[in-house]
Amino acid sequence: MAEAGILTRADRVELIEGDIIDRAPIGAGHAGAANRLVRAFARAAADGSVLLIV
Repeated sequence: MAEAGILTRADRVELIEGDIIDRAPIGAGHAGAANRLVRAFARAAADGSVLLIV
């Protein structure tokens, strides 16, 4: 759909059981929580408390 120009990278959609569902933009609370988690995992990985496998 992106190649056909129907959807762009900016479109927030999810494909669920063949249906395209519009998604709400990420709010400030969600973004803040995600940032805190990333920082916590990065600190834990840096000090060797966790092992991240990519």
